[in-house]
Amino acid sequence: MRMITGVLFLICAEQAFAHSLLVPFPNNVTATEILYPVSLISGGLGIFFLLWGIATERPATNHVSRPAPDTIGATESS
Repeated sequence: MRMITGVLFLICAEQAFAHSLLVPFPNNVTATEILYPVSLISGGLGIFFLLWGIATERPATNHVSRPAPDTIGATESS
């Protein structure tokens, strides 16, 4: 879940940066003043969550006892 959160933050950072460059002239200064810091913070959080997820999330191991292959379907004959 941490890796998914990290990727979503990185996508948010990329979109904020791209939109800051695409805003037309009268509003571009205000947009860049807001969207540049948002993209930096989102990018930092995304990298943090992604690395944290890579370092800590491991696949769960199931220790289910299963019968040995030679005993499956065998019946006791006395």
